[in-house]
Amino acid sequence: MLSIVLIMLYIMHIVDSFGFRMGSRMAARTLNSGSLVMSGENKKDTRVVIVGATGYIGKFVVKESIKRGYDTVAVVREGSAPRDDFFKGATVVTADVTDEASLDRNVFAGKPTDVVISCLASRSGIKSDSYLIDYQATLNTLNAARTSKAVTLNT
Repeated sequence: MLSIVLIMLYIMHIVDSFGFRMGSRMAARTLNSGSLVMSGENKKDTRVVIVGATGYIGKFVVKESIKRGYDTVAVVREGSAPRDDFFKGATVVTADVTDEASLDRNVFAGKPTDVVISCLASRSGIKSDSYLIDYQATLNTLNAARTSKAVTLNT
């Protein structure tokens, strides 16, 4: 459990490390002693999309994102029933991560997004499931974000 908490705090530290100028939605990163610091903008203006939100790690990442004041979007699969204690304060969106068009239409279309966090993981661990979720669904999420130009990707 401690390792899960540490991973979650590390992920949220990364999110906190990115500052954004909300007027133009362009990254306004400030380098201070070798580390990125917030630009001082309102965190509620920072839209954080979390895929894999109902998984063991994902639900804690959603809860932490809400707690830190971000505009949090939890992406869940159809038929999933997110628990209020983890998702209260988040916008819950249903999408099929194995279908790039579903992600584009339901999550990213016309909605400026600042941060995407993937907590996707295959449930069975078998090779085909691992490929479909661990690789392809993550790629679909990245491609949908790029296609919609909802996310400015800096490499």
